[in-house]
Amino acid sequence: MVLFADNSTIRILNSFCDVSMNEFDNRLKLQKIAFLAQKLGAVGGFTFSWYKRGPYSPSLTQALFQCEQVGQLGKKQQLKPHEEKIIEQIIKLTGKNGVDDPKILELHASVWYLIPDWQEPPNIEHVISVMSSEKPAYSQAEVSQAISNVLKFRKTAAA
Repeated sequence: MVLFADNSTIRILNSFCDVSMNEFDNRLKLQKIAFLAQKLGAVGGFTFSWYKRGPYSPSLTQALFQCEQVGQLGKKQQLKPHEEKIIEQIIKLTGKNGVDDPKILELHASVWYLIPDWQEPPNIEHVISVMSSEKPAYSQAEVSQAISNVLKFRKTAAA
């Protein structure tokens, strides 16, 4: 059996959510929080690729269903100090209510994914183009604000 309690990303997800994998919005929130957590330094070993709703990890989905089957999903565990900091950073990026809103999480995780960490200067036109063609539910103003949030956040987090 996989020891989910040893996985930093799973511990972080459990601190945010007491959810069931039966609801799509819950799975979406878990995916986006996990993506952001790993980008902020959580160790989880999950690989994300671009999918219909932004960054997605099939291996994370599988692990979360396994966690639920063995009663470890939604089970709060003791967090390490760096994991608590990651949680604070995700809340700072998305806003206090953003971590409960799948749309806000999807927007920020998608923008982060579309601006690779190494890309300097970021290709903003590409992000806007992809978001407008693949995620028309978001207005250009929402996308622009999320781009600004992510870039500003990355700059202050790196300092």
